Amino acid sequence: MEREQFNLILGCLLHDLGKILYRYDDPRKHAKSGGEFLQEHLHIDDPTVREMVLYHHSDALRRSGLARDHFAYISYIADNIAAFSDRRGREGENKRFLPDTNLESIFNILNGNNRRGVYPATMLDSNAPIFPQSQERGLDREFYGKVVDRVRDNLAHLSQDFAYLQSYLEVVEATMSFVPSSTNTAEFADISLFDHLKLTTAYGAAIYAYLQECGEKDYRARLLDGAEDFYEEEAFLLVSLDMSGIQKFIYRIIKKGALKSLRARSFYLDIMLEVIVDEILARLDLIRANLLYIGGGGAYLLLPNTEETKRVLEAVQKEVNGWFMQEFSTQLYLTLAYTPAAANHFRNVPEGSYGALFRTLSEKISAQKLKRYTYRDIVAFNEAVVVDGDRECKNCNRTDHLTEEGICEMCADLQQVSAGIFERDFFLFTEEKLDKTGLAFPFGQWMYPVGKRDLAKYMESGKAYVRAYAKNEFYTGDALSTNLWVGDYHYNKFTDQLSRGEGIERIGVLRADVDNLGQTFVKGFERNGNTDLVTLSRTSTLSRVFSNFFKSNINHILEHPEYRFRDGEIEPRKCNIIYSGGDDIFLIGHWADVIEFAVDLQRAFRRFTEDSVTISAGIGIYASSYPISHMAEETGELESAAKAYIDRWENPKNAVCLFEENMAFSWEEFTENVIGEKYDLLKRYFHAMYPDDVQSGHSALYQILYYLREIEDKINFARILYLLSRKKPKEREARAVQQELIQKLYEWLKIGEERKALEMAMILLVYENRGDNDVQ
Repeated sequence: MEREQFNLILGCLLHDLGKILYRYDDPRKHAKSGGEFLQEHLHIDDPTVREMVLYHHSDALRRSGLARDHFAYISYIADNIAAFSDRRGREGENKRFLPDTNLESIFNILNGNNRRGVYPATMLDSNAPIFPQSQERGLDREFYGKVVDRVRDNLAHLSQDFAYLQSYLEVVEATMSFVPSSTNTAEFADISLFDHLKLTTAYGAAIYAYLQECGEKDYRARLLDGAEDFYEEEAFLLVSLDMSGIQKFIYRIIKKGALKSLRARSFYLDIMLEVIVDEILARLDLIRANLLYIGGGGAYLLLPNTEETKRVLEAVQKEVNGWFMQEFSTQLYLTLAYTPAAANHFRNVPEGSYGALFRTLSEKISAQKLKRYTYRDIVAFNEAVVVDGDRECKNCNRTDHLTEEGICEMCADLQQVSAGIFERDFFLFTEEKLDKTGLAFPFGQWMYPVGKRDLAKYMESGKAYVRAYAKNEFYTGDALSTNLWVGDYHYNKFTDQLSRGEGIERIGVLRADVDNLGQTFVKGFERNGNTDLVTLSRTSTLSRVFSNFFKSNINHILEHPEYRFRDGEIEPRKCNIIYSGGDDIFLIGHWADVIEFAVDLQRAFRRFTEDSVTISAGIGIYASSYPISHMAEETGELESAAKAYIDRWENPKNAVCLFEENMAFSWEEFTENVIGEKYDLLKRYFHAMYPDDVQSGHSALYQILYYLREIEDKINFARILYLLSRKKPKEREARAVQQELIQKLYEWLKIGEERKALEMAMILLVYENRGDNDVQ
């Protein structure tokens, strides 16, 4: 059974390998060259796998003479389903196949966009964002030669057994994420060869399990001769997972200086969902090709529509929630829903059927959240006996047996493992607790952050080994589940150290979130009411690139800062990521670095998405001793204020709100009006007027800010202008900047939005120029 499953999945995954050979230096049909490459260079001798590659097109398959139960019929129809759900015609273009065609950006046609952005010749070698370019050299033979070499070098040494299948998928992702699946100029080339191969594998594995349960052995009749009828069969389950209680669990920290615990808790829940997904896939003998999306506490999977699948899903949900109840009471809950789907639904046939799948799942998830527990669950919970000696954890308020430090065992374990989470490159999972550094997970598993050498030792010994995850780099090996992209940039582990630097000693807190993401996924690819481009392939690709941006590219943006409003050279950002993934980020750091990073983030995201999607953010400022749970909650309210903002041209969201809920600005307004105009002019004024008397300058600045906030009293208008004009500088430059500011203020003070921008500019200048002893 395992050998058959291995052959099926590998044949689907590598069925189009010949495309990179054709675009490199092999002019033969890609099915033939791909089949030979498997045997000669990857040493895959099993004829079933080669024949799946050789005969995955209709004409060749009909003439092949293969047995009627051959897997080639499954790879054929899986390829067709994946292809018809990603290839769409482009108006006004003639059909030509150009081997050097670049991969087009998925954002070219998102949310009404009409761009022609393409990606450069690259592979996934670093965490740097790959931005679409308006013009780019084609993917030449030299590039494809490098792709072929890397594929051969990485796949040739892999063991040909089921435990290594995920490694095959990882190599395909690393090498083919920026290679187009189709080079037909009459079609949109926005689906990568990786995404096509991944989805083909997902469809193929699901179809195989579905037909097995049906007792079907004549694959030729069902899938080749009867393909049109099969497209109508509900052979698949679209599955949604949603973890409730994440925010409360992460931010349930009352201890001051709890930065380390907060980051560990965030990562713990992030990898928790990964473990749950892998457990589902393992019980169904599937790999992560069937995982469509994971992030932000949710996941989507494409699974076979079988009774066994439903049994596994229900069992996993029951086990997880039982474990959650035992460990965390009602803090966490896993909601899980599924709905049957036919191949045609994934290309939106009949019209509206694709969106209906996700609406159905959403409704089921919402209904389940309202009825989380059965009567028996509630009775068992109420009858739970508090063990004698249990007390309240001083870190999270949980009632448990406490350590000598007065914290519960979970908090102690998280603190114990927190350093390793961000310093080690692998996460080892075992079926038994090896030592005190282990972190408990459902299914009787324990996690240990380890280095490469220790991981190899555990793999070799096989002692209670379940699987391992690599962090931020592709690796291959036995039961290596996947590379986890982790936003783990950190400047300093101590909160009070982050507050130190230029100006006031304060912590900045950023919470940012993509605007209208749900709407983008559901309707983003509709064009003038036409739903032809609304397909599973595009949704899956969009999910993947968003996830990569917030989990991987985010580290690069922090490592390579660009924007700075303060004087001096740009330095490494004094920031720590608490959480970044899916479509949002939570980060703390020196207050000025946080603001400057927010601008870098928005600019990078705008460029990354070609202006098709926006992001809004809230930024708070606090003393380092302030409870971080309150920082998170209050900054979340600022983020909500940014999302409620409407600019002067009636454009909603796409904004940043700083410090107070009435201080929201569009990003352009903040950088151009607040910083570029008002902050810059105020800074030039105080530097020119008080070059040798900084304290007097500070006093004048505070007075002006006070009068500005009380501007409803008309006399304060005159007081501000008087304060600015009473000093008579001798230098011509100082007189000029004084006159410029007075004239500008005369205009700004009359307009509410300009006064708001002026107040924010003055606040930033105050914070930049005063130390902690100046706080009033």
